[in-house]
Amino acid sequence: MTLKNDELDQLLAELTPNEDDRAELLEAHRLLEHDLSRLADPAPPVDLVQRVMARVAEAPALAPGRQDAYVAFVIVSVAALLGTLALASQGVAAGAWGVWLTKGLTTVSAMVLSTETALAALWQNAALPTAVAAMGTSLVLVWGLRRFSIPAAATGRAS
Repeated sequence: MTLKNDELDQLLAELTPNEDDRAELLEAHRLLEHDLSRLADPAPPVDLVQRVMARVAEAPALAPGRQDAYVAFVIVSVAALLGTLALASQGVAAGAWGVWLTKGLTTVSAMVLSTETALAALWQNAALPTAVAAMGTSLVLVWGLRRFSIPAAATGRAS
């Protein structure tokens, strides 16, 4: 807010009744403004970033506690359960859950029985080829898991 010249003259007349004192006050005010305008915020030290980064590096990183891990596990489990229920329900009423569960168990039971029947038929009709194929598959899987899970330095071999 800027004061008009009349208001400024009135304020100066109240502060200093004498014209010489008024000129002296205005000069002191002008010098003070000039000194204040020359002041600037001091520049930060040259090594400020290095000192801050050194303090950050010295500070110990806090690992999440056991309680935090339990809370996170509970949150993720509840969210997964609720998401699964919402996806599985797809608008199904609460009373239909029993029917849905029974249908699922019946389907699983049928899959187990059909797998058992297929394996029995394979064993009775082609026992040797089935055993060789199963053994070959198992050996390839074990070799692959061993190859990719054990580092070369641990075995003394180069890759």
